[in-house]
Amino acid sequence: MKIDCLLVHTPKIHNFYKLIGSHMYCMLMPMGLFAIGDMVAKEGLRVQIMHLGVEKIEDPMFSFKDYLRLVRPKVVGLSLHWHLQSYDVIQLAKEAKSFSPDIFVVLGGFTASYFHREIMDEFSCVDAIIRGDGEVPFLELSREVAIRGRDLSKVPNLTWRDEGETRANRINYVAKDEDLSNLNFTNMELLKNYPAYRDISTLRPYWINGLSKMSNLALCYPKYKAFPISISRGCPVNCTYCGGGSDAQELINGRRGIAVRSVEKVVGSIKEVRRYGYDTIHINYLPFGGKPYYFQELFYAIKDEGIKINCIMECWSLPPKEVIAAYKKTFTDHRFSIIISPESASENTRKACKGFYFSNEELFEFLTFTKEAEISVSLFFNIGLPGETLGDFKRTSDFQRKLVNRFGRHVSCQTATAEIDPASPACNNPGKFGITRPSLSFQDYFNTHSLRNNSPFSAYRIACCTRANNKILKSERMNIDLSKKQIQGIVCNEFCPLSNLICVKFRINNLVFARKAINLLSRVCCNAAFLYWKLRSLITKCNNKHSNLIQA
Repeated sequence: MKIDCLLVHTPKIHNFYKLIGSHMYCMLMPMGLFAIGDMVAKEGLRVQIMHLGVEKIEDPMFSFKDYLRLVRPKVVGLSLHWHLQSYDVIQLAKEAKSFSPDIFVVLGGFTASYFHREIMDEFSCVDAIIRGDGEVPFLELSREVAIRGRDLSKVPNLTWRDEGETRANRINYVAKDEDLSNLNFTNMELLKNYPAYRDISTLRPYWINGLSKMSNLALCYPKYKAFPISISRGCPVNCTYCGGGSDAQELINGRRGIAVRSVEKVVGSIKEVRRYGYDTIHINYLPFGGKPYYFQELFYAIKDEGIKINCIMECWSLPPKEVIAAYKKTFTDHRFSIIISPESASENTRKACKGFYFSNEELFEFLTFTKEAEISVSLFFNIGLPGETLGDFKRTSDFQRKLVNRFGRHVSCQTATAEIDPASPACNNPGKFGITRPSLSFQDYFNTHSLRNNSPFSAYRIACCTRANNKILKSERMNIDLSKKQIQGIVCNEFCPLSNLICVKFRINNLVFARKAINLLSRVCCNAAFLYWKLRSLITKCNNKHSNLIQA
């Protein structure tokens, strides 16, 4: 089959973590790819969406060049939304260009949009970048390349090369309420191997390379199949670490305010994904200033339509009791149903870093209400936020144990090291937030996520100031710069998920010596897993080398 446009999602293919070894990361596709593909297909152009990770899972010998030879696309669109994809996306662009210089390679997504000039100047394998909302710009670009003859000067939101010079067209397309409502984010027929994607597209974002498909699905993936439903674009606040806040939206997308899909269209999308075999939806709760009752209306509309589906609701602020009541009446399975990100136990840190602030007392009140409603809540914390101290890390650890002891199985806690997203306030003004590293460039992200660096974390440093009464250092007031590796070490010692799982399972959070013993056991298991994956990798390399010698 010959096609005009090939849209590709590229996960972070080469990643390593001690407990699970080599794995692919960023497996979830941005929903905009479906909307772009559907709009192009409706205009009569032949389009296909591909998930490179799924193709490698279904066929370990899959070759992108061989597939290009089969379908001969005129335009290849690569999604570079999350910075973790940086290295792999550029490598795929190089592969497409090495196959045929006539293929027009275009990038899109938040990271590509933010670094559009740097990418165009540094990587000749990229012909253009669409900044911000991509539906209409990609359609216009595809028409010019596939039909008319490459006059790109009038394509909105496009950065491109004109006789070797980089030009940036104006951002003239910003999707509004009506535009979003008319887009189709659920045309799964356009996705190659969509049943395989459905089986792995849950909230767990990785795929262990050393295990078979059956083992991954049996051991590492939950039994439900979750689909993220597109409801809105934009954000009214700015969190220090997030690249999707209000200022970033205006800078990248030209968006001021929030665009919201109609309840009717969202319900239609839910019906469609249910027909494709999904049993769970994932939605983001964001308080809309002009539509305070949107989510109550949405939940009751789902109930009135009789749609049998579960829901995971990720909340950027604490939702009011009316929303929780509507949620409980609509959905029946409440396992890990609501996600909240307090970020830190320190209210001062939370107030400084998080756009939607709530106190610890308000959080306890919310958790009490959800426990009475028999709804489970997952809490996500970040370590290494700007302004945090070593004492704050310890307080967050104690705070998590207090929550689990008080609310039992209704609450789970997860902790990760903080990231700096492109276009976030911390990326734009690092000095303002005590970050000692200079402003981040695309090359920084590219190098961090390359094959030369096995760390899944961005390389930056945070200025952490300890206090005189700090129980960890027991020293006078002093300033310390903590590297990402050191912060990750604190996460492993204080917030190990394996250790926490055992402690919660056997209800021993208050037994200090038992916790220390379990932490030691967890580290032994983690190091043993690390040794296992390394030996397995070495044996595989030796076997491959031996096979190549025999064939030669």
